Amino acid sequence: MVEIAFCFSQDMWKQAGVSVTSLLSSRGDIRHYRIYLFYYGTVELQKSLFQKILDRYDPLSCLVIQKVENIFSGARITGHVNEGTYLRLLLPELVSAEKIIYCDVDTIFTGDPGWLWEMDLKDKLVYGVPDQINLGSYWSRLKKEQGLRQERTDRREYINAGVLVLNLSALRASDQIRKRWKQMPFENYYYQDQDIINLTCLGRNGFLPLQYNMPGTDYFRKKLMPAVWHGLYPLREYRKARKNPVIVHFLGSRKPWNSSQPGNRYFRKWKEYERQYLKLLKDDYSVRK
Repeated sequence: MVEIAFCFSQDMWKQAGVSVTSLLSSRGDIRHYRIYLFYYGTVELQKSLFQKILDRYDPLSCLVIQKVENIFSGARITGHVNEGTYLRLLLPELVSAEKIIYCDVDTIFTGDPGWLWEMDLKDKLVYGVPDQINLGSYWSRLKKEQGLRQERTDRREYINAGVLVLNLSALRASDQIRKRWKQMPFENYYYQDQDIINLTCLGRNGFLPLQYNMPGTDYFRKKLMPAVWHGLYPLREYRKARKNPVIVHFLGSRKPWNSSQPGNRYFRKWKEYERQYLKLLKDDYSVRK
């Protein structure tokens, strides 16, 4: 059974439902999931908000929903990012499995992510897709304007934290990393948990193909070809991701639920999954009523 986790604050429950809907409707016929939903907030999320998705698409998959104590209250937050983004740093303690796939809730699945589960992690702590801030202009601005201590990382090895494969066993074995993951959110890192993961796992991070974290917004997708020119993504990998993305990630502050991008097929796909999810909830409410 594939283990996959989502971490979020309680106000993002619908986005989590849409992402899980897309996951199960895109799964392979022989693949089942143990889905972990970790969140923080003041209310208890009802399992029925998500169980209907499993009932509809894959009754053999299972669901674990857990409200987590917000130990990151007072940590650095910016813009559209809140303390919920730091919950992924607790996964080595929250999940007893040897490894796990992690995804942000601003993602949708358009293919089967099973390869991520089957890959050999070797001695790496974490795998992710190289982030576009590896490009020269982004990197120079970060170092000059933000003072983020990024000089401690190789500028071609910085990964995006929206889709990860975490080696939980190896992370649990490192008391230092787990300690730092609880301390560093209160320090000044511009890209928050993403900077923290990259800095602490330096030298033991691996790389995933682009199709497992394909930008879904127009702005970031337009940056892909320059990234190919700079050697960040191989041309073949870029073409494969454009043709058959497996996981689409809506980077930045413009999301399908708060903005419009006419002609963006990924925004339309998110809306399609949203309709499927809300219909399941409506049907469930009608039955209970």
